[in-house]
Amino acid sequence: MSDVDEFEDDRAVNSAYYSPDGKFIISSCSECSTASAYDIGFVHLWDASTGAYIDKLTAHRGGACCANFSRTGSLIVTSGCDASARVWDATTLKLEGIFKGKSDQRHKGYVWDVDTSPDETLLLTASDDGFVNIWDIKTREILAHLPHKGPVNMARFSPIENKIIAGCDDGYAYLWPFSRS
Repeated sequence: MSDVDEFEDDRAVNSAYYSPDGKFIISSCSECSTASAYDIGFVHLWDASTGAYIDKLTAHRGGACCANFSRTGSLIVTSGCDASARVWDATTLKLEGIFKGKSDQRHKGYVWDVDTSPDETLLLTASDDGFVNIWDIKTREILAHLPHKGPVNMARFSPIENKIIAGCDDGYAYLWPFSRS
């Protein structure tokens, strides 16, 4: 493999994903293990065919744990060491919403992973506080607060949207049924 392209970030790369059309790459970077609340986690956008740097989103205090595109590529979703997730317009790069939650259902630790439902109306967050939250993107309200036995490293909606999978530090992946009603 001598023809490897490199996309250099300024810190540890926590995630890197292609846009659904394959034209862009998005990466998140941080030093979550040593970051202070004053460090900023950035999300970088790259041209996938040329490797050219396009832009940077100032995403999360303490570090950006994950950045990904929604299924159609119209949204960028990010999660961070500041216990929040964010939704951005992928065309304008404008911040559309911050997802922190209220009272006892808000995440209390790093939000390691974030995903959107196939119809892009729901947001899924996985945190080291042991919870997966399902959010309504429009209202930013938590629809479900799912407890696990320990830190949750990843979570994804099923392509048919009636199940969620979550991977945890306890060595298990959990499959949750989910219904909007």
